[in-house]
Amino acid sequence: MSVSSCIAFGLVFSCLLAGNSRAGQFGLFTYEITSATTVSIIDYPDDATGPVVIPASIDGRSVTEIGSAAFIEVVGIVSVEIPNSVVTINNDAFALCTSLASVTFAPASSVTSLGPAVFNGCSALTSISIPSGVERIEDMLFRGCSSLTHVSLPSGVESIGEESFGNCIVLGNFTFPASLNSIGNSAFQTCDGLTDVRLPANLTSLGPFAFFDCDGLTTVSIPASVTSIGNSAFVECALLTSANFLGDAPAMGDTVFDNQTSNPHLRIYFFRGKSGFTTPEWIPVITQQALRTVALEFTDPVVAWLVSNNLPVNSDLASDANADGVSLLMAYALNLNPSLNLASSIPRPVLTATQLTLSFHGAAPGVTYSVESSTNLASWTTEGVMLTGPDANQMRTASVSRTEPLCFLRLKVAR
Repeated sequence: MSVSSCIAFGLVFSCLLAGNSRAGQFGLFTYEITSATTVSIIDYPDDATGPVVIPASIDGRSVTEIGSAAFIEVVGIVSVEIPNSVVTINNDAFALCTSLASVTFAPASSVTSLGPAVFNGCSALTSISIPSGVERIEDMLFRGCSSLTHVSLPSGVESIGEESFGNCIVLGNFTFPASLNSIGNSAFQTCDGLTDVRLPANLTSLGPFAFFDCDGLTTVSIPASVTSIGNSAFVECALLTSANFLGDAPAMGDTVFDNQTSNPHLRIYFFRGKSGFTTPEWIPVITQQALRTVALEFTDPVVAWLVSNNLPVNSDLASDANADGVSLLMAYALNLNPSLNLASSIPRPVLTATQLTLSFHGAAPGVTYSVESSTNLASWTTEGVMLTGPDANQMRTASVSRTEPLCFLRLKVAR
């Protein structure tokens, strides 16, 4: 009886050991089995070099996750390709990979979550496009990416976390998605490459130190939706000359802007009739020094757009100041930044075997949009052209059936 008990115990013990053996090796990748059908990459050799291609599957199980700190401080890797099987990339996954210059997500990427500090300290990373399923830019995601010049955010991003782009000193031409509603503490601190910040119309809050010490910043537009701006949000921005408020004065933290002694060229612009401002000086908080203000008499949305882009309120909308072939009216209608060369930003039609389509931003207040088709570039008509209304992202799509060998579409805007 005692022998049988001992044998039974030994068999149970062996089975438990086998059941807990959930880690394995696949090439240089250490992985962990997370379910009957999925695995997570959890480690990579510290001394590895060269490109990294994450496998889509290991032993028949999908690679759906990259674990916390899986590649942290692997300083020799230079590029990473992430397959569309991956859904989650956890905190610090590629932090301090100082030679990592390129991160490529699969065209049909399934990534919905990039954890905090995933690319923190990746000082060689130059540009990146975030997958469309990501809705939050987590804290410290790109902090210290000192070579990062361009980031493409998806249209559904709703929040940018604390220090997410802190010390990205060459980051420029940053486009804030229309869906964005909050920017966290120190999110863009010391981003010296930012010059012209156009915040989106849905934004409600700017955290403390959000744009602190942005040495290149010259103008910022604060949309009417913003209800609060935290302490020192624009302090030590020595070149900031215009802060354009498009609505009522929001609740303000202490010393949101440099005082006039530190920055004598700074002017606060607001529309007359909006509450909370005074002219010719404004004291946002009783403990602050007065800021010089300029009251604008116009409420035309085009004028608000001109002000938000640091352009004169009496600008000729038919003009093309930077000779890129795009008028100010067209830039306004398409929600483009008129300070940039827009020749490559104009919407392009898409041709298939059966139809031609054109998608564009189509919700600028006061603008009438029409799309015409032609088969010879001489005669144009709206007949047969289907034009949708603006969607949740203010985009419209025109389409026409393709019945001739040649087919063209043109967009017309009027005000």
